[in-house]
Amino acid sequence: MSCRTSLSVCLFRIRLLVMSNRRRILIGGILLPLLLFLYLVRKNDSIRTTFFKTAPIEWKDERWMPRNQAYPQTCQQTVRKNDSIRTTFFKTAPIEWKDERWMPRNQAYPQTCQQTAIFPFEIGCPTKCQRARGHSKETRYQMSLNWSFGQPKHFDHLPTYYNKGKNYECPQTLIDNFINASDTIAAQASARIPTIRVKRQQRLHMSLMYMCCLFQNETDHAREIYYDWVVENRPFDFTARFNKLECWKERTNSVTNIIVADETTQVTMMGLYRNLHERFEREGIPVEVPRTDQMPFHITLLGLHLGDGSGNGTPEDDIDPYLGDIYSIVAPVSSRMGDQWAGPGRMHITHDPRPPVKAAAHTNIKIRKK
Repeated sequence: MSCRTSLSVCLFRIRLLVMSNRRRILIGGILLPLLLFLYLVRKNDSIRTTFFKTAPIEWKDERWMPRNQAYPQTCQQTVRKNDSIRTTFFKTAPIEWKDERWMPRNQAYPQTCQQTAIFPFEIGCPTKCQRARGHSKETRYQMSLNWSFGQPKHFDHLPTYYNKGKNYECPQTLIDNFINASDTIAAQASARIPTIRVKRQQRLHMSLMYMCCLFQNETDHAREIYYDWVVENRPFDFTARFNKLECWKERTNSVTNIIVADETTQVTMMGLYRNLHERFEREGIPVEVPRTDQMPFHITLLGLHLGDGSGNGTPEDDIDPYLGDIYSIVAPVSSRMGDQWAGPGRMHITHDPRPPVKAAAHTNIKIRKK
């Protein structure tokens, strides 16, 4: 190249040469290899998978691994079809009990009052005991552990029986709904069954455990176990929700109406109960009736009975003919309340359950003959 004409023309020709070389470098050194790479990626699926697809998630527990089948090049579909698709997305799955030993064993009775696996019972315990030893007339005792939530009638100004004026996390909504439901059932039951008697619940509480049929020399040890377990498991911190009202036949002439905790709360409470149950077993005190054979975890609303309510009524005091009436009174209240007994949220419980101060004697317990 000659630059004899002028310096400016020479510089211009040099600039053109440099730009031409840049294009060659750009095309030959960058664009062509890139195009070749993209061609190979499109041709070979494994390359595309290697570079552009996220590695599959490793599920540690196959129980929770999604089981939907993959449908390539079309819309996907859940495991269930048709109407069950709506169930899959919008209905909460039932609780799966990990250990069948702790799964409730009560049979469900649709469209009527429920009944426990043990019958008859009183305060969570049977009226006849399996455990027997030399003295058949020896008094038996019952001890329970429960969370207290206050006294409905005096909730706003009177201390409860052990909480020294503090009603803990019990919301006012639960107290109001408790009183309204109790008044409604009492009024309708009295109007429909003139001979019925109403026993109102004086204190709101939810029992964790009922120890039944204890001999007198076991009561002090049982009380120590309760106290030690509470201290060792502090702080308590869990939530509860109550989602239905049920009537339960407890004796031949009586029914108790309970506000039942939802399934999530049942599992939480059963986990606490299991820990305490196994503690009693390790200490050598047998559990006569496990919680799985008793009513679900609940707050007692009120009782209905015929006769004197002792469980020793005459045949005329049989409450069976009235179970349908009682159910028809309780069911609408349950439907109306749904899971809003304590308000829209879950009830937060952080205070200790109350260990028993002393054992209560079963006044009408008899030894069951083997």
